[in-house]
Amino acid sequence: AAVKAAAGGYREAADQLEQALRAEPALQLDYLELTTGDLQLALAGYYLQAGEEAKAVQIVREKAQNVSAKGQEVLDTLLLFLEG
Repeated sequence: AAVKAAAGGYREAADQLEQALRAEPALQLDYLELTTGDLQLALAGYYLQAGEEAKAVQIVREKAQNVSAKGQEVLDTLLLFLEG
């Protein structure tokens, strides 16, 4: 998903990450120190980049929980952007 996003394929990246999270709801990438909440934030970011702001907001409000310290910084920034 990250490779797709880096190439500008945000919708495809969102689809891939969403499928992975459906298959494994507690998906974590320990080697990158990413929690499930961090991955949900990435998904919200992909949707935002794909022009699907409503989906991004829904994910941030309902699914972006238990984020890492790094993820919390991203969450705070994303919330400021979405609210502002």
